[in-house]
Amino acid sequence: MKKFAVFILVAITAAGCSKKEGITFCEGVDTEGKGVNCGKIFTTGDLTGVITNKTPFEADSLMVKIIKIDGDKKKVEKTFIVEAGREKTSANTTLQFYNSGKYLVEAVKGDEKIAEGTLEVRDTY
Repeated sequence: MKKFAVFILVAITAAGCSKKEGITFCEGVDTEGKGVNCGKIFTTGDLTGVITNKTPFEADSLMVKIIKIDGDKKKVEKTFIVEAGREKTSANTTLQFYNSGKYLVEAVKGDEKIAEGTLEVRDTY
């Protein structure tokens, strides 16, 4: 029974690690391109999205989709291209959020989603 419990624990951990988290939301980047003041909850305005991948992008550009999540509904609000660089494993882009809500941001190379991240945007009071 102990072996079965360990197997289940390992399977759940492996499944959790397979999610493509690779976009970090920050207030800016430093001179090395690393995020500054990063998090998951922000007030409305501009943010910096830091897209990272374990291997080189092998593409000159990535398509970024900003998707608003409203309960079970998902609506693409904006799609744009970000310069990536074939040998690079990191890219930065400005993201604009002027409406409060929950968002999913995806980075896509061709037909392959290479990174995603979620955040919540709140109105300033």
